[in-house]
Amino acid sequence: MKNFTILLLSSLLLISAIANANEFYKKALDNIKVENYTEAIKNLKKALELEPNNTAIKIELANASYIKKAYYEAIPLYTELIEIGGENVDLYKVRICQMQTNTSKAMEVIAMAKTIQLEKLSKANKAIYFETMGNLYFKINYFPDAIEMYKKQLEVAESNTQNINLKLGRSYSKLNSYDKATPFFEKALFTDGETKEPRRYLEVANNYYNAGKLNKAIDYYLEGAKAGVTSDLSYNFNLANMYYEAKDYKNAMVYLNKSKEISPYDQDVQWLAAYTYYNADMTEKARGVIDEMLKINPENADLIYLMGLTYHKDGKTEKAERIFGQAFKINPALEKLRTSTMKF
Repeated sequence: MKNFTILLLSSLLLISAIANANEFYKKALDNIKVENYTEAIKNLKKALELEPNNTAIKIELANASYIKKAYYEAIPLYTELIEIGGENVDLYKVRICQMQTNTSKAMEVIAMAKTIQLEKLSKANKAIYFETMGNLYFKINYFPDAIEMYKKQLEVAESNTQNINLKLGRSYSKLNSYDKATPFFEKALFTDGETKEPRRYLEVANNYYNAGKLNKAIDYYLEGAKAGVTSDLSYNFNLANMYYEAKDYKNAMVYLNKSKEISPYDQDVQWLAAYTYYNADMTEKARGVIDEMLKINPENADLIYLMGLTYHKDGKTEKAERIFGQAFKINPALEKLRTSTMKF
């Protein structure tokens, strides 16, 4: 009789636990319908405590955690669900790979990804798969493989193609294939009708710069300003350098002056200003900048040599030779530049 009573009590407790678990589960499903995943996760956890072997609860908790980017909770749940099996195993693998893209397990994740049966994935999940693989290959510097994956993603993606094109541009850029990168960077700005990110203009510009197309690079830097790129030191200095390389010294000085306003003592800005004035035949101004720099670094042989070049350009060869001599004492290797001009 005593054993019967204990058994009956256990059965009643189990029934009560299942009933309570079902109640929490129903609440969680209602939360999910209104996309309140925070509350859904709380209720699902309570349900799972009461019914730890309930696969349906585990699936909903894994999915909700995935959506809320609580990856530390989603990954072990999906791993357990893969072991249980079922028709969604390949989807769970895709999500685990996606969540582990930025971890140190790139090669392990790629190995898992290769076991996924693509034909069992929906079009949207295929896009996630290709993006994940592209990101993984990019991370480990397998850029040709990354390009292949991003192109496959582009074939099945129904949205966010700007971002895919941006990744393709970056991948080609990593391979120094700047001409191939250009059309993808362009599409990253102008497809889908999505809001353009201002700093993407600079990526397009920098790609043109690396391809040796200075005028296009300058155009996109200027367009970036119109789109809202912050006019910081980097922006102004890079634009000044582009104008300098294009031999447009007047505009180079405009942006060098802006750079100096932001950072009055930046040595890179002063160096470029000195060379710009020198190449623009504004030797007095070049010497003024060099004098300021020499106050900080009086033993800089390159500066002293540049000072000599300004006098040489003015036809004051004897004074130039004396200054060259000072530079050669500090750095004898500079003597080979005696009859040439230095390039910045």
